[in-house]
Amino acid sequence: ADILQPEEAKAYSSGDLSALKEWAERGYLVDAQEEQQRFKSGYMDFIDMRDSDEVQLFYVPGYACNFRCNYCYQEEYMNQNVTDQAETINAFFAYVDDEFATRNKYFTLFGGEPLLDSGKQRAQIALFLQNAKERRLETAIVTNGYHIEKYIELLAGSLLREVQVTLDGLADVHNQRRPLGKNKP
Repeated sequence: ADILQPEEAKAYSSGDLSALKEWAERGYLVDAQEEQQRFKSGYMDFIDMRDSDEVQLFYVPGYACNFRCNYCYQEEYMNQNVTDQAETINAFFAYVDDEFATRNKYFTLFGGEPLLDSGKQRAQIALFLQNAKERRLETAIVTNGYHIEKYIELLAGSLLREVQVTLDGLADVHNQRRPLGKNKP
């Protein structure tokens, strides 16, 4: 019904503008100043709402990963010599406390793989989750899930929003695209 019919096109090209009223009613033709005002008003509403919307803050403990996904771009950022992150985690939370004090927020742990199987990594994740819990803020985690069982006790005492386990299909496809290091399934 909204498609311009050939006879209408001929009428418009010959100067018959009687259908312009209908076009204006449908919103196809608008007053430029009115449209500009609606845009400005909509943008200001967006700015006002943005300040009250929830903010998702990401923390990447590192880019190390136990998988060697054939499409991953993060390996070039990987630093195997990551030192204790307690100072960095504390600085992150101090920054969040200062810069996002009035904002509704939650955290997402991302990586690489944030749930690697090492005592150092578990201690760093524990420190992060404890900081979030002290502030009564939830944490989401994006993980390949390979070592998640080793984190169950730690995660159970946390304020978790969600744990997203990433998969690339059934076993055949997943293992082809996302092998463990040294091409193990």
